[in-house]
Amino acid sequence: MDFKRYLKIFTLVVLSFILAYTVSLCSISKKYESQITSLKNEIQFKDRAIVDLENKLSPPKAVSIKSVIQIPGISPSDLQQALKKKGLYAGAVDVPLSQRIVEAVKEFQKRNNLTADGVVGKRTWKLLKD
Repeated sequence: MDFKRYLKIFTLVVLSFILAYTVSLCSISKKYESQITSLKNEIQFKDRAIVDLENKLSPPKAVSIKSVIQIPGISPSDLQQALKKKGLYAGAVDVPLSQRIVEAVKEFQKRNNLTADGVVGKRTWKLLKD
């Protein structure tokens, strides 16, 4: 056999190993993605359980909507959903506004270099809904 034929065979063997390695990496990646998703779901479930227990121990005191939301047309559930998407609120949506929600707004404002007063004005809402 000549050198060119050996080179072709060697190239095919190397490419086969590269393909096998790539396929195994893809399957490992999918396995870890599945585990990550499972852990995230477990964390969300436990977060809800924690909030439920906290609410049983000390029920949240209702806060006036007007003292928190200063933009017409934004409902408490809109605010709660936006905070949930940002990972700052784990409680149920469509519950009355509470001090916990105000604290979540303040934390969001701190993270975004806004005045941390717990009041949702135009700047806070614009950043929160993005």
